[in-house]
Amino acid sequence: MKKLLIVLGSLLVVVVALLALLPSLLNVNRYHDRIQSELQAHLGRQVELGQMSLGMFPPAFKVQNAVIGEDPKYNSGRPFAQTAELDIRLKLRPLLRRDIEVESLRMVHPQVELIHAEDGAWNFSTIGTHNTQQTKEEQASGQAKPLQLDRFQIDDGAVAVTDLETHQPRMEYSHIDLLLRDYAPGKPFEISLSTHLPGGGKQVVKLDGHGGPIDDATLISTPFEATLQLDQVALSSAQQYLNSQALAGTEADISGSIKFKNDAGKVSTSGTVRMDNVVAHGHRLGYPIELNCNANDDLKAEVIQVSNTQLKIGTAPFGINGTINGKTTPPLADLKLNTQNASIAELVKLAEAFGVALSPGMNPSGSLSADLTARGPLAGPAVSGTIRAAQLKVSGVVANALQINLNMAPPGTDLLKTLTGRITLNLNDGKLTGVDMAQQLGAIGKFTGASKIGDGATHISELTGTFDIKDGRATTNDLKALTDAGTIAAVGTASLVDQGLNMQATAVLSKSSSQQVGGTAIGGLMNTAMANKNGEIVIPVLVTGTIPAPKVAPDMQAMAKMRMSNLLPSFSNPGQLTQGVLGKLGGSGGGLGGVLGALSGDKAPGAAASNQQQNNGNTAQDTVNGLVGLFGKKNPKK
Repeated sequence: MKKLLIVLGSLLVVVVALLALLPSLLNVNRYHDRIQSELQAHLGRQVELGQMSLGMFPPAFKVQNAVIGEDPKYNSGRPFAQTAELDIRLKLRPLLRRDIEVESLRMVHPQVELIHAEDGAWNFSTIGTHNTQQTKEEQASGQAKPLQLDRFQIDDGAVAVTDLETHQPRMEYSHIDLLLRDYAPGKPFEISLSTHLPGGGKQVVKLDGHGGPIDDATLISTPFEATLQLDQVALSSAQQYLNSQALAGTEADISGSIKFKNDAGKVSTSGTVRMDNVVAHGHRLGYPIELNCNANDDLKAEVIQVSNTQLKIGTAPFGINGTINGKTTPPLADLKLNTQNASIAELVKLAEAFGVALSPGMNPSGSLSADLTARGPLAGPAVSGTIRAAQLKVSGVVANALQINLNMAPPGTDLLKTLTGRITLNLNDGKLTGVDMAQQLGAIGKFTGASKIGDGATHISELTGTFDIKDGRATTNDLKALTDAGTIAAVGTASLVDQGLNMQATAVLSKSSSQQVGGTAIGGLMNTAMANKNGEIVIPVLVTGTIPAPKVAPDMQAMAKMRMSNLLPSFSNPGQLTQGVLGKLGGSGGGLGGVLGALSGDKAPGAAASNQQQNNGNTAQDTVNGLVGLFGKKNPKK
C-alpha cells in the first residue's frame, strides 16, 4: 500500500510537470482565429487579437494588443475598447469537450469608449445582443451564445464618455479599476468600481453595488443599488470627474459616503459628504462644509426632488427642499432654504471666496436667520423671502434686530453691480456709528441739548423703509427712523457697490426736546430750522458721503419750499407735510413761539417767508455758521 501511494504520487508529479511544460510545447497561436471568432460570437462585435500565450492553471490565454470594435450604429471612429493586455480564462469542463467557453476577461490599461446616443441608449447595451458571425437560422434555433462572464476585470483603465443626448463634449476619466461579477442576460450582477486619484493622501473613490437584470430596452430602468465612498479626495484631482466650472479655482479634501438606489428609473440618494481645508480662489475658509443629502432623481423626467437636505457651512445649518429641473437649459431650480442663527461672518467669508466682493471695511458680523425661496436658473435664481439678523455689526451700522423682506431678480456675474429687486427694512434698537445726528442737527440749527448720550453715534429705536434696487443702486421714498435726535424721514439713493449716499432728509424734534434745546436762546433758528404748529423743530438736511461716514448739510431748497407752501411735517409723521408752519406755538407757551414772533414781527406766515428771502446774505452766512458751529458757541470736533 505504501509503495502504491509512492507510485501514484510520482505519477502525479510527472503529470503536473507535463501540464506545466505543455504551454511551452504548444503553439497556442494555432487557435488564434478560433478564439477570436468565439469572442466575436459572444460579444457581437469585431475583435482583433495580437500575439497569444497559454496558461494551464487555470486554463487561460494572454493576448497582447486586443481590440474590441464599436457597434456600427454609433459610428464613433474609435473602437469600443482596446487594451495592452487581455487575459481570457476558459471554463475547464467545456474545454475537455473541445469546446471553448469564456469564464472571465481581464484588461490591463484599457481604453474604453462609452457613447450615450440621442435616443438615450448606451453603446455597451448592445454587447452580446447580436452576432455578426451567426446566421439567422442559428439565431432562430437558439444556438446564439449570449455573453456570460463570471468575472470581468479592468486594471488601471481609462474611460471616455460622449453624451450625444445632452450634447456634452467627450470627457476622459483615468486610473479606473473595475470588477464585474456574474454578468449574464436576465440575471443580477455585482460591481465594484474604484479609482486612485493622483496627489497626496488616500485619494480613493470607490463604488460597491449590485443590480440587474439589465433592462435592454431602457437601461436607466435597470434595478441598481450601490454605495459611493470618498476617502480624502482632493477636489482639484476630482475636477475631471465632476466636470463643473463652478468649482474651478476651489480646493478641498472630500470624504463621505452616499447611497444610491435605482427603482424603475427613479434614483433615491442619501448620505453625507464633508469638505475640509476649503480654499476658494486663494481664500482659506478656516471651517468645513458638510452636506447631508436626501434626494430623488427621476432619470426619465430629469427632475430632482430635494427633501430634508441640510447644508452646513461652518456652524451654520441650511435646510433645503424643492426641485431641480435638469431637462431645461440652463437647469431650473425651485428651492426653499431656511437657517437659524447662522454666523454672518462665516457666510460673508464664503461669499468673498467665491467672488462676491463687499466694499472694503464692511466686516459684517452677527447671526442670521432666513426663510427664502429661490426660483430660476440654478446658477443664479431669483430670491425672495425674509432675512432676520441679530446683533448685526457692519461698517457704520449696529442693530440688535433687523428684518429684511426681499424680492430679488436673478443676479449677473458681478452680484452687487447687477443686484435688482425690492428690499423692505425693519430695524430695531440700532445705531449709526459714523455720525451723531443730534450733534449735526444742533450744529445746523445752532442749539444744544437735543441728545444727552453724546457717544458720537446716532441711536435708532426703529427704522423702516422700502428700497427699490436696480444694478446695485437702492432708491427709497419712505425711509423713516425714530432716533435720539428725533424722527427722520428720507428719500434718495444708496449704492450697494461703493456705499455712496445721496439723500434728502427731514428731521423733526419732539416738542419736549424742542423746548429743551434752548427756546428763545436759539440763534439763527429761522435760517436753518423751522417750527411747526405743534412746537416741534423741523430741520431739512442733505445726507451725502458714505454709509460708514455720512455727511449732513442743511437743505435750503427744501426749507424754502416748506415756507412757501406753509407746510411742515410733524414728529409723528416726518415724511408727510401738514398745514400750519410759522404760527405762534400756542398761548403762553413762550419758547419757540417767542422766537418765531420776534423774528417774524408777528406777521403772517407769507410775510415771514418773504422777509427770509430778502435777507439772502444773512441766510447764507447763517448756513455756513450752522455747518461749522457746534452746540452753542463751541467749535465742532474734528
